[in-house]
Amino acid sequence: MFKLLLCMLFISIHAVSATLLDDTVSQEPNSFPLYLRTLNPAKGVTVWRSPEIVKTIKWWSRFGEIKTSVVVLDGEFEITVSPFTWRNDYSCLLFGLHHYNLSKIDPSYHAGKSFKYPHSEIKGDIYGESVDIKNLTLKHLTVLPTIEKDAWTEGGRRIYVELVNARELGTSDPENTALYTLLQKQGYSEVSCYRNFMTGGYVSMLMKEITGTDTTAPLTIEWETDIDTAPTIPVLSENFGVFVRDSTGTVQGGIWGSLVKGAHHPHADIHTFFMDESVRGTGLGKLTMGQVEDYVKSSGITLLALGTCDFQAPKLYEKIGYVRDATTPKILKGRDREYCSSYLYHKPLS
Repeated sequence: MFKLLLCMLFISIHAVSATLLDDTVSQEPNSFPLYLRTLNPAKGVTVWRSPEIVKTIKWWSRFGEIKTSVVVLDGEFEITVSPFTWRNDYSCLLFGLHHYNLSKIDPSYHAGKSFKYPHSEIKGDIYGESVDIKNLTLKHLTVLPTIEKDAWTEGGRRIYVELVNARELGTSDPENTALYTLLQKQGYSEVSCYRNFMTGGYVSMLMKEITGTDTTAPLTIEWETDIDTAPTIPVLSENFGVFVRDSTGTVQGGIWGSLVKGAHHPHADIHTFFMDESVRGTGLGKLTMGQVEDYVKSSGITLLALGTCDFQAPKLYEKIGYVRDATTPKILKGRDREYCSSYLYHKPLS
């Protein structure tokens, strides 16, 4: 059977070649979208296709004359929307973005360590010079200087603490309000405040730049194993993918996101947005964002949220109407040794 299939494939290829080399031919574009003609379909709907390409093929015939063939082909790219995200398609975006980020970020931020303070719920992560503290409470606020000293010995230079509803912007949390005041007295300052669309609460991000001390760090906190930074495939429930494919069906970029209908503020999150370097600057990124917004609106959601960094696409988002909610300064260091900030954006969809 396998030999028969190969024989049939050879005959069909030979027949097509013979057709092109005989007389002038006009070939109609294939009416099937690219995703139906690839081994890894996105199971989606083609929403945009680049204009058709007309190519003229010339060759010398056996009698010494020049013959031509006009061939009409599909455009080089198409955009498909898929409520079911094919694993390999998503991986193309994930690993593309992952390697792009690695090329921009200082190597010290590529792997992290996590820690826990004994006999408490205080946990944290450290990447490069950035230390993120979680579950800080009034009861254990006195251990913060110890954590700062230990973090310094591990290369940490900035401490970040998130508090929810610590200010009078909504329903206030008495303990977080008190923590907010006491942290400021210990040298922390608010660098951003934004609304969490999942909970409706207001998140205050406080930061402190720590400096060296002559006192030897007590090394009290428990350092755990390295944080697993390997990309993973999340559970595909309310997720969607918008993929840019070339004429071979290969994913060249796109967006993966999710519809969060059960949140305090129903919205869509963009988790991954990546365009291959070969297609940047062509307008495909803006066009893809437009298709995402159309899909989100068709699902009954009128709010889109995303996060980005300096070396990614903040200017693109602002150009197409996204509002910056929060800025976290100096969260990363680039390979050029310059510090990078991260940003949160949202856009109301009318």
